Amino acid sequence: MNTYYTTLVAELGPPVCMVYFMSPDLRKDFEVDGTVPEPATYAGKAFRMNQCTTESEAMDWLLQEQQKENPMRKAV
Repeated sequence: MNTYYTTLVAELGPPVCMVYFMSPDLRKDFEVDGTVPEPATYAGKAFRMNQCTTESEAMDWLLQEQQKENPMRKAV
């Protein structure tokens, strides 16, 4: 899987932000068992990932990531 992310960043340019949608129950399971890294794990890296349960949650996170890279960018 590391090769996939490395190739993705090389093709698109950093940072690449990706959201995985999942059910609330699955998200809770991931938070409890610790097998899936939390978003903070990727802070400042070329590839960033988050797990979200709603589209609005995903869009909010993606906008925050964009604003970190370009603080002058205004929210739409």
